[in-house]
Amino acid sequence: MIIWTKTIGLLGFGIHLLTSLSSSAQGVSERMRSATHVFWQPENKLEANDYRRQVDPSEKEKLYCDSLELCTEASLGLWYKLDVPKRKRDRGKILEKVYIVPVFEFVTSYRIRDTPTGLQEQQVVFDIYELTARKARNELEHLHDSMPGYGIDYIFLETVMADAIALRKEMVDAYVRDVYIRSQEGSFEKWRKLIDDLLEESIELVTSIEDCQRFMSDRPLIDGYIESPTLMRAMKR
Repeated sequence: MIIWTKTIGLLGFGIHLLTSLSSSAQGVSERMRSATHVFWQPENKLEANDYRRQVDPSEKEKLYCDSLELCTEASLGLWYKLDVPKRKRDRGKILEKVYIVPVFEFVTSYRIRDTPTGLQEQQVVFDIYELTARKARNELEHLHDSMPGYGIDYIFLETVMADAIALRKEMVDAYVRDVYIRSQEGSFEKWRKLIDDLLEESIELVTSIEDCQRFMSDRPLIDGYIESPTLMRAMKR
């Protein structure tokens, strides 16, 4: 499938060995849930009771379920914030701090009926969001390497996130086309392997517990920092 090769090229990640997580780290990872959201972590898998939407399915959703076996749908987002030193005289002495995290929302995610791999199929989509978060971190790291100094995140964060979101859309569209619309034999398994391989290769860019905690607390984690009230608009490529 052409998108696979293109996706790997766009991500631009090197190959790294997957380091094992300690049992204590796994325990913290699994707790990255709030009353309203699940925050992506390697051990934080989506479960059947996470799909809590109370609204009856629409006619279109029923049609997708009956005709495409798309009966489970995760409501996902890719959240990001920029925190900056509160005192202007500190800006430059210490740098900005970016937080990016894929999130799943309980009350807007639904299951119409069980299908053999419905939950696993939506986990792949959640993992695609994680890959695009890693792409954004990778781009920001390259920008800092080529242009060290304060202000890089403020200037480029929206542009980098726009690129990541475009890649996410491309990947999710291709996944939906293969798994649901064309329903090619073995397509889910192929996508699962592709995503697993890309997650392993990019493990050094994984969403951190700190990323999750920033959104769970909804306040800066570092003393002397505030959330940046503005970001420079995305640049046209």
